[in-house]
Amino acid sequence: MTPKLTEKIVWAGSNLSSYAMAEEGVQKLAERHVTATRIRRQVNTVGEARLAERDAAIEQLKAMDLPERRRGCDHQPAPQVAAIMMDGGRYQRRDHFTPRGETTPRGETKTDRDVGEQSKTHWRETKVGSLLSMLSAEHAEDPCPTIPDQFALASAVQEIAKTAGNPGENATSSNILAGDEVTAGPLTCSAYEPPALESRDVLASGESSQEFGWQLEARARALNYFRNNASHMNYPAYREQGLPLTSAHIESTVKLINRRIKGTEKFWDRGSSESVLQLRADYLSSSHPMSAFWHRHHATQTGSNTYKTASKELQSA
Repeated sequence: MTPKLTEKIVWAGSNLSSYAMAEEGVQKLAERHVTATRIRRQVNTVGEARLAERDAAIEQLKAMDLPERRRGCDHQPAPQVAAIMMDGGRYQRRDHFTPRGETTPRGETKTDRDVGEQSKTHWRETKVGSLLSMLSAEHAEDPCPTIPDQFALASAVQEIAKTAGNPGENATSSNILAGDEVTAGPLTCSAYEPPALESRDVLASGESSQEFGWQLEARARALNYFRNNASHMNYPAYREQGLPLTSAHIESTVKLINRRIKGTEKFWDRGSSESVLQLRADYLSSSHPMSAFWHRHHATQTGSNTYKTASKELQSA
């Protein structure tokens, strides 16, 4: 199996909806028959190598003192606007199929606590992070001081009141619906343009929130994105500074992760799911971390120099 074919197989297994679909895709596009089982093994092997690199970066981060951790990296310029977003998705795991006292595919022994938690549901949460580099304009004051038109509609107010579930707010919405006394003045925000997305890097994991926090910080520091965040949301000040307010970026990223791993017929082992989550996130990232990984990976594989030499000979011929 040549390095280029390996790259294609791993891409197909990490991004197409199933390993069966990956088998068909490789057959159609690479004109090579590679079984779904072999594709799955290759994805797990490469995914574990990427996870090892991820874990090594986290250990390096943990060994630093706090000032050093917050300094970021000097070799990469900071973006004009940096945003770190996190949300959760859902996928199904096979963990609860392992009886108490037996060993899971990842080498962990099931405990009473594990069995108790997993008997409730086989659905698990994925943690998804987006590190965004953005461009925006700053303003001397809030460029959108009035309520946007879409929120001033009577139907919108009614829906917001229902979500709140507060009888007092429901009564207020009824008054608004009856009197239409929503705003005074124009409801336009023509002066405000949301920050434009320049690049996005993605992380995804099925580990705990605490562990994912380390993953997110390690990646953010590596990309010089890490910032201390305020404990509350000051939207007028953020609009003045040209910062993003929407959660649409992370929500759409969760959907992109879910396309590969979420489905009523899809059940994952913990180890294999972590490999696919890592690789799927890598392939969604604007910094193309897999390109650098393949250079490192192929350099350590037996026969890689032979392939390079053969390629050059074919080109010269």
